[in-house]
Amino acid sequence: MSKRKKKGSGKGLIIALVIITILLLAGLFVAKRMGWVGKKALTKVAVEEVKQRTITESVSASGKIYPEVEVKVASDVSGEIIKLSVVEGDSVTKGQFLAQIEPDLYTTQVERAEASVNSAKSNTANFKARIIQLKEQLSQAQRVLDRNRSLYNEDLLALSALEESESSVKSMEAEIKAQEEILGGANFNVKSAEASLKEARKSLKKTNIYAPMDGVVSSLNVEKGERVVGTAQFAGTELMRISNFDKMELRVDVSENDIVKVKEGDKSTVEIDAYIDREFDGVVTQISN
Repeated sequence: MSKRKKKGSGKGLIIALVIITILLLAGLFVAKRMGWVGKKALTKVAVEEVKQRTITESVSASGKIYPEVEVKVASDVSGEIIKLSVVEGDSVTKGQFLAQIEPDLYTTQVERAEASVNSAKSNTANFKARIIQLKEQLSQAQRVLDRNRSLYNEDLLALSALEESESSVKSMEAEIKAQEEILGGANFNVKSAEASLKEARKSLKKTNIYAPMDGVVSSLNVEKGERVVGTAQFAGTELMRISNFDKMELRVDVSENDIVKVKEGDKSTVEIDAYIDREFDGVVTQISN
């Protein structure tokens, strides 16, 4: 009986020691977490030397690319296109021949204007010759008048003859003055005819159309045989567009919330769908109202 009691009491002691040990460990763990025992848990922080730096704020927007310089080419005169020497995509240089408008009508206008100039100059020459002739007759009449005055003073000529000579001189002087005024009008007619001739020649010259700048024909809107309207009469028919692709500009729509963050001179990075994995540097040059 005594051996059984000793064996049972030893087993109960072991169980009690295990429970006490577990409770002690749990208490130590709670005390550690609560900071009752051991060192306090530290919070990690990052420090760095104070420096002045620039903070960059980015704004993203989408848009389209346009050539910085693009010229619309139109004809100053109306007519049918009889020559067209370029196609869309061609590179052209300043002064290169592009197209020609039918020149027959403008050639006729030049010929008519030349005839008007010649006629006006002929009239002017006739008036000048007439004035020279009248001045010679006036000189002769003046000599007759002087002689008649001498004869009248010597009582060798009647008064009526003297008065007739004086009347003849005055009449010629009046006619010369009238002819000189007519000559002034004739000179004006010559200048007017010459101006019309100059304008007609200018219109004839405009039937040939040349490139206003170096570039590429980015758009061709007409074909040979089509009729175009000149800009001198209406808005004019746009024949083509020539673009300079050496400098490009990107026009983007920025939201009203972001536009206040953008100012002229800001640097930008441009990504183009046609150039994969390639970026281009740009500068903000204009902000619309």
